[in-house]
Amino acid sequence: MTASSRYMPVAPIPPSTTSTSIPTAPYRVRVRSFLLRAGLVAVTLVVVARLLPQVVVPEGLVDVVGIAALFGATNALVRPAVHLLALPIRLATLGVATFLLNGVLVLGVAWAAGQMGLGFSVGGYPPDLSLESVAVAVVLAAIVGVVSTAASFLVPDL
Repeated sequence: MTASSRYMPVAPIPPSTTSTSIPTAPYRVRVRSFLLRAGLVAVTLVVVARLLPQVVVPEGLVDVVGIAALFGATNALVRPAVHLLALPIRLATLGVATFLLNGVLVLGVAWAAGQMGLGFSVGGYPPDLSLESVAVAVVLAAIVGVVSTAASFLVPDL
């Protein structure tokens, strides 16, 4: 048996006519799952605003969905970078600083929502930054984090 006879000949792959088209199905699934998660966060924000008087969420559906989209964008884009940069602090505090970082991110969402005129405030911030607003932001971050984690298990990306 020669070396060339050991290998089976492989037929050439015919050129596909759809090779230049962009596959849209995975992107639709990701957008759909992002929207479902944002909807769950929006419902969570409304419920938490009813339970905690320090959290002010506007009544309009568009504003609530906008705030939930800000939470989603912050969790997807800003949170990984902040957590990576704060890794030494998180290691030194055995992860306790993560709660404070998440609270600061919630305050950042409140600031961005205030700049956009969405009417979302946490413990009076914006404009007043106090220890109470940081504490309420940490509690809100923990609640939204639990709901987001549950939503990621219920609505996975494919």
